[in-house]
Amino acid sequence: MGIVTKKNLHAIWLFVFIFFLFSCASGVSSRQIAGDYYMLAKGYADQKNYKKSAEYYKKARRQGDINLAASYELARVYALGGMYSDARLVLEDLLKEEPDNGLVLSAYAYVTTMTGDFEKSLEVYRKLRKRNLLDSKTIKNYASLLFNSGNYKEALAEINEFPTPLSEDSDAMRIAVLSALELCLESKSPESGAEKDNLSVGAATTSLPSATPETQNTEVSDIEDFSPPSVEETIKQAESYLGIQGKEQDTMVLSRLMDLYFSMEMYREGTQTFEKIPADKRTQEQMVFVSKIYFAKMDDPQLGKGVLEQALNAGYRDKTDFIKAVENVDSNVLEEINNLFKKYIESDSVKKQEE
Repeated sequence: MGIVTKKNLHAIWLFVFIFFLFSCASGVSSRQIAGDYYMLAKGYADQKNYKKSAEYYKKARRQGDINLAASYELARVYALGGMYSDARLVLEDLLKEEPDNGLVLSAYAYVTTMTGDFEKSLEVYRKLRKRNLLDSKTIKNYASLLFNSGNYKEALAEINEFPTPLSEDSDAMRIAVLSALELCLESKSPESGAEKDNLSVGAATTSLPSATPETQNTEVSDIEDFSPPSVEETIKQAESYLGIQGKEQDTMVLSRLMDLYFSMEMYREGTQTFEKIPADKRTQEQMVFVSKIYFAKMDDPQLGKGVLEQALNAGYRDKTDFIKAVENVDSNVLEEINNLFKKYIESDSVKKQEE
């Protein structure tokens, strides 16, 4: 919640006092009363007091004259306050009156995503797409949902219709990069070090649109005619995204790019990408996989031991599996690996005895 200063609070309550004093004394019209409630609600929304704002939008709705506008804003403040189920109910009532309203449909698609009803959300987004009613925010939300549903080609085709160059919107570019990486990895079906489960670019990247958005008639090409970028183009775009200030350590992009490099047996590029992943974000599976690469593919036992020790610190203890993967290395190196495992296994034993 935003900070409500004494000055702002005083201004709101002064408005409330004058409003009720005036309405009682002069018998103002219901339209004016509704308008005053609406402005009060907006004032509270500006202060991020969404519950109080919702109260006054509901009062404005009851006056009738501005019911549709007040209802939409009520849904919006519900969503801003994280009250998505309440927002959904309001929007469903609105859709009964205006089933083809693009603004309300966009908001409904967003809210159904946030309530976890992805099937309904996809249905609504596809309805918007068919009618060319997708604005930039809705395109990002739709593409994000498609990605999280595993529809990578459709997500990439959708974000490809973004109205501005992707280089000018890092959120849109991220969806494009991740979708392209997943398509490349699907085509290669690699044994990779990153977990593919629970990938997410954010169920919805943006909030509900404002009450007066500029929707655009974007002609979206048929998904069957869409050709994803090549592996080389995908790598170039991923590296370009990671070159954006603040995106250099995007764990998900780095992980999937690393997997793509390894699937192409580009071990140096893969390990270099791994090293860019923040240490506290690396999974045990990634560390084990990269350590095996250092030992078995790159003949770099020093780096291999360093990463293996990270994995051991993270709880990895499957010595049999590891030795089998690197059994062709020098016998002295194998002995060092055995000693590392022995050190941590003995440490575990001591800790158990102390307990």
